[in-house]
Amino acid sequence: MIKVIDPSISLPLEDFSLDMINFQDKPKVFLAGTIDNGNSSDWQGKLIWQMKNKYNSLDPDADKSIGNIIVFNPRRNDWNQNASEADCEEQIKWEQRHLDEADLIIMNFTDD
Repeated sequence: MIKVIDPSISLPLEDFSLDMINFQDKPKVFLAGTIDNGNSSDWQGKLIWQMKNKYNSLDPDADKSIGNIIVFNPRRNDWNQNASEADCEEQIKWEQRHLDEADLIIMNFTDD
C-alpha cells in the first residue's frame, strides 16, 4: 500500500493514527522537482497514480515484496501564489523536514 503525505498533514509520523503503524519502518520517498507555484503539470500526481496502479494492481509482475511505502508530496493544491512570507517559510520547513526523513528522493525537472 502507498500512503501519500502532503503539507496539509503537519504532524510528526509518530503522532499519526494507528493505521500509520504499518508505515513506521517502511521506505519513505520524497517527490522533489518542478512545481512552479502550481503552474507546472502535476507530475507528482501522475507518478503517484502510476505507483498505486502498478503496486496495487493484480499485475502478476508487480513487486509486492516492497511492503508499504510512504510518499512525501510537497505539491499543495491549495497553494496561494501570493502567499505570505510566513506561509512560504512553513512550506520550506515542511519540505526540508521530509527531505531529511526520506530514504529516496525522486527529482524531476520539466520544461513547462
